[in-house]
Amino acid sequence: MVTEVKKHKQRGMYFMKRLVLVLLAGLVAVSMAACGNKTEEKAGDAGKGTTLASGDGSSEEAVRNGYKIGYAVNVLDEAQTKTKDAFVKEAEANGCEVVVTNADGSVEKQLSDIEALAAQGCDMIGVIAVDSEGLVPAIDVCKEAGIPMADISFGINGDCDMHIIADLYEYTANQSRYLKTVLDENPELELKIGYIWGAQGTKSASMQYEGFHDTLFEEEAEYAERCELLVEKVCDWKADQAQAAIEDWMQAFPEMNCVVAMSDEMALAVVEALKASGENLDEWIVVGKDGSDAAIASMKAGELDATSQMRKADFGAMAAKTMIAYINGEDVGLNDEKYVYFNEFRLLTKENIGEYD
Repeated sequence: MVTEVKKHKQRGMYFMKRLVLVLLAGLVAVSMAACGNKTEEKAGDAGKGTTLASGDGSSEEAVRNGYKIGYAVNVLDEAQTKTKDAFVKEAEANGCEVVVTNADGSVEKQLSDIEALAAQGCDMIGVIAVDSEGLVPAIDVCKEAGIPMADISFGINGDCDMHIIADLYEYTANQSRYLKTVLDENPELELKIGYIWGAQGTKSASMQYEGFHDTLFEEEAEYAERCELLVEKVCDWKADQAQAAIEDWMQAFPEMNCVVAMSDEMALAVVEALKASGENLDEWIVVGKDGSDAAIASMKAGELDATSQMRKADFGAMAAKTMIAYINGEDVGLNDEKYVYFNEFRLLTKENIGEYD
């Protein structure tokens, strides 16, 4: 719950940049008036009717000023590409320029990316972190440059100006709610589970694991008694690593009958490995997270069992609106820990997938 709305405070350098723009705009206006130009400049319709993450104003200030926003991505997989595309579309519709970088899973590259974005004079930088601790130095880079920084989605362990994040506990609690439903429908079934992490160095990964683990193993003893977590592995969000993991597990844990993964891409790699090994998919339960197009196609084909979906376009657009409003000095609904939450998820399964586009 939002306990206190914090006002945005721009640093001296940032104010100077905005002041220069305002003075230039004033000089242009005076020059036009002297020439007898009676045409009234308008920002256009791009920013009209925009609903902010919190608040009720539009972002016409961004249209006038043409903010440059940095967007530093951890890795451009399918899910992050959708988020990025929606972010860029929303920001550009509000007259902003977005500079996107892709760290491809490297902390060192992402730090270098953020330094480059700061050097380009971005008005704000959003970061989808590779690692919560490893990206802490980026906060200092932005502070020294007088550029506000938004931690988007993955959690940075430091004093960012803003954290825009999904309620990841609830996001993955959906995975375990599905498993509980399966157990309810099959009273004799016991689940022997392999769990695939995307990463272990971020707050977001820990929240996702806790949502899955607590919901299945700690909420109700009747379900915990019928489940066993055999093995866990970090696969760096990579399909080939997830495929290698399940290939090893099929040999080491012949009793395994369930795999839960932190992303659809890794879950689908598991499905493909099971198929290639001649396994009967009806004897396995594989659950992902993202609600990707590929996952939906797999469920419609009767292969992947379920996924928890957060529509990336909605999240990306919300992040862009929130950052633009923040640059403008508007209220964005920050709580005491500088968090703004996104909390719209749905559980997609083989059984209900026909109800969705």
